[in-house]
Amino acid sequence: MDRKERAALVKYLIAYAIVGLFIFLVGCKDSVTNPVTDNTTLKTADKQAIQQIAEQDSAVASFDANFDEDQSMSFLSKEATAIYPVFVWHHVILVNKSWSYNIVGDTAYVTLTKSFEGVLNIAASTTGSGPRTKPDTIITKAFATTITRKLIFAHRDSTSNPLLNWKLVAISLPQGGTNTNNIVINKLTLTFSSGKQIVITSPNDYFFSRGPKAWGHFPELKRNDSLTVNVEIYSAYADTDFVTVTYGADKFGHHRENRKLKLISSTPSGSGFVKVFEQTYRSRQYPGFFHAVINAFTKQTIYDDQAPVEAKFWGIPYLVR
Repeated sequence: MDRKERAALVKYLIAYAIVGLFIFLVGCKDSVTNPVTDNTTLKTADKQAIQQIAEQDSAVASFDANFDEDQSMSFLSKEATAIYPVFVWHHVILVNKSWSYNIVGDTAYVTLTKSFEGVLNIAASTTGSGPRTKPDTIITKAFATTITRKLIFAHRDSTSNPLLNWKLVAISLPQGGTNTNNIVINKLTLTFSSGKQIVITSPNDYFFSRGPKAWGHFPELKRNDSLTVNVEIYSAYADTDFVTVTYGADKFGHHRENRKLKLISSTPSGSGFVKVFEQTYRSRQYPGFFHAVINAFTKQTIYDDQAPVEAKFWGIPYLVR
């Protein structure tokens, strides 16, 4: 190859390299895996994605459908006693919702706080003699409550679609109540038909897995399977408090039921009493994710038409297969 041919070959190789570099740079610019440099936009987009994933997750969303009771539910604890209210239910309206985030590496620890305004309805009998099983009046009491729960998300990708980048991997139990220390839920024990037990003392710190089994196994029930709920509360009052479990509602609020828990024991403790309530109920015949909600009211709340609402609430997510 003479000098002229070598010079032509060098020019050709240089031109080819320039074209190849241009194509490579353009390709990198258009690649969906190219890192996003606008951290502010990414942060906002990730927050929106996390919120949307949580709102659409049936294991999370089913709490509200069971927390907001209405008259369409089956109430299975009517008792023929002279002073027992015939029917008790509460209706709540969500008035505020806030999210807080703590990012540690590839994990987002999220706290969801919901504020509700509610009305407690007490259908009671005030006249007549003998067993009072038919209400002749309805007493209504307004109350406000805040419910908190924690969610854990794992960052799994860095695509241009934030909804594909995050996965909900664990949820805590929700908890809340009115501003009172006269009634407090101390402990919840779930006993399955198999004999397995789950004991919970701090709902927001107890997580059920929605992905890798790094946390507690999600409670699963067969259709029409039994579950015994044992609730330990602290009460400032000697009188028997009013504790119920509401469960079974789907996301539309259908098929909701309610059971009153029975008092098992009451032991003096400090200036109040530690009481244990228990009830067994059966899951519905419908598969899917649900919540059972523990509602603990002081006796005065239900039996005294002038007493304020004193209540605590815990939620129990579970899966029916």
